[in-house]
Amino acid sequence: MFCTFDHTLSAVDKKSLRSALPHAKPVFSGSESGPANGPRSTPLISSRSFVGMSSRSKNGCVSCRKKKKKCDEAYPVCGLCARRNTPCIRRDNKKIKTAEKQIIKKPKSPPLPSPAPLFDPDDPLDNMLRDLMYSQGETLALLDGNNVGRLARIEPLDTSEEEFAPMDESQIVENQNLPDSELVKLLHRRDTRKFLKPTVFQLFTSKLSPAITVPSNVLTQSLDETGRLFLDHYISFITEEITICHSQESNFFFSYILRLAAQDSAVLNGIVAWGGMFLLGSQNEEAREYFAKSLALVQTRRRQIAAQPTLKDFMALATCFLVLVGAEISTGDIKFWYHIFLQLRDAFSEYGGLRKFFEDTKHANEGKWIISNYFFHDVNATRTVLSGTHEDINTYKEIFHGHKILETDEYGLDPFQGSAAELFVIYGEINDKRKELKDLEMRIRVLELSGDESATKKTLLLNQEKDDFCLASFEELESRILESKPSFKQLEEISDNRDLLTLHLTWFELHQITMRLYLRMVVKKTDFRDHEMVALREHAGKLLDIVIGTRMQSILCLTLMIAGVVHCDEASRADITAKYERLVRSFEVKNVQNCWLVVQRCWEIEDELLRRGEPCYVDWCDVVEDFGWEFCLC
Repeated sequence: MFCTFDHTLSAVDKKSLRSALPHAKPVFSGSESGPANGPRSTPLISSRSFVGMSSRSKNGCVSCRKKKKKCDEAYPVCGLCARRNTPCIRRDNKKIKTAEKQIIKKPKSPPLPSPAPLFDPDDPLDNMLRDLMYSQGETLALLDGNNVGRLARIEPLDTSEEEFAPMDESQIVENQNLPDSELVKLLHRRDTRKFLKPTVFQLFTSKLSPAITVPSNVLTQSLDETGRLFLDHYISFITEEITICHSQESNFFFSYILRLAAQDSAVLNGIVAWGGMFLLGSQNEEAREYFAKSLALVQTRRRQIAAQPTLKDFMALATCFLVLVGAEISTGDIKFWYHIFLQLRDAFSEYGGLRKFFEDTKHANEGKWIISNYFFHDVNATRTVLSGTHEDINTYKEIFHGHKILETDEYGLDPFQGSAAELFVIYGEINDKRKELKDLEMRIRVLELSGDESATKKTLLLNQEKDDFCLASFEELESRILESKPSFKQLEEISDNRDLLTLHLTWFELHQITMRLYLRMVVKKTDFRDHEMVALREHAGKLLDIVIGTRMQSILCLTLMIAGVVHCDEASRADITAKYERLVRSFEVKNVQNCWLVVQRCWEIEDELLRRGEPCYVDWCDVVEDFGWEFCLC
């Protein structure tokens, strides 16, 4: 089809040119003296024995051949060996000739197809493929100057010839004759794709990419070349990067959203915007245009269906809102995503509430995914930590614990919650308890500041109520965390893959420990130096080492936050920092970087508390509030 590595071919061409030069004959200004018998003429060297830039005899001694020196073939000791006082060992020419005859007698292998006709200079596709490789400068010209995104971090290629070892003919032909499916896999490799012009992915999407499950022209007929590029990046990269799914069937970002995008322009523009924002940066103008178009379309539709929303229209509406929320969060937004999320919450109210939507879609996996996705963003928002879940937590408990909607109709592993929906509901309950506790503390604080003598008794009663509340809440939630189990019904689909099953169970245990740490932070406000806190964080650290670098790392943001802030000493901080750096190298969602900024600020506050001799305790959510962020730990 075409040669993949231009630098390699260039190096091969240079080598071919050098070997085609006329062979130089040695010229001597005078005669060379032989070792014993006077002047000796040097025989001409046959072109067939020419190797490299100097010549060696065919029948010289072993020592001269090892040193790559020309042997004068004097017998019994050649001149070079005589001068160096080394043994002069002769080769056994009879064995060599016998081996050569045996090689000649071997049957010839079938000739390899010639690579010459594979490139047609008149074919426009081949002409486009000639320029696949590009420099860093060309790439950065495409990016916004203020926010160049992930491509700005690409190191320039080292084009020194030493880095590109020449291939022999068989390797060249092998690369040129790769089947299309293998070529697509090669181009989409993580270490290859960032050095290719974006055009290449557009060229292969419509014909060869196995990602598209609907006719490609349906998805792309309304898109220009840039839009098709952005769409391909969503299909080939984002759907794989942001979820823990190991199959396309259970990955609703792939199987459901692409089908819906073929029918709904708002969803289509949303995923195109997501692909562009992830590829070229969240502030790329062309990507933001698609985002604005998608948002305008979905807001118009919401007004149109507000009076009498149908289930089909509302599912498309909710999906589009979730796509836009995901696009903002995954590219590092810490404010605008929340405004879109609130619009989705209001849209649920206009439909009749989350409970009604659940009743209407209880046997539709797409509806279950919408509920699960909405819940996941609700429970992981810092606004929820401050004010409680946006939907009544009892509704979530009924849906996920009572009806166990993710365990029916062969739903499979959830893209975000995996098999741990029970633990995420408990996390939401902890946040609701946190809000109740904060309200009690505020009432106590107001009474203390009032200066009223009659308030003293009320303050004592409220403090006792607070202590009882903390104790009861801790015992209840700690018991439920310890008794929680992964959904074995959801794990059935990977039960035949022992390694994958072990990985999911390891992540569940890690999330369980994270919840135990968080419960102690929120309800008991335990000093981070407490031996139980230290033991839990060390256990979490060991499990993190296993999970980082796998698909499960896409849902580690919450764990990184909770397990990160509890480190008070330099040694443990260095360890968690190394884990964070490993995660960032293999996971490109920008939200993790925002999380790490919060962790580092918490460490600064902890150091100040320790210098003053105070307990080492920081509420990370207060730090997020001080930053003025609307953060989501997704």
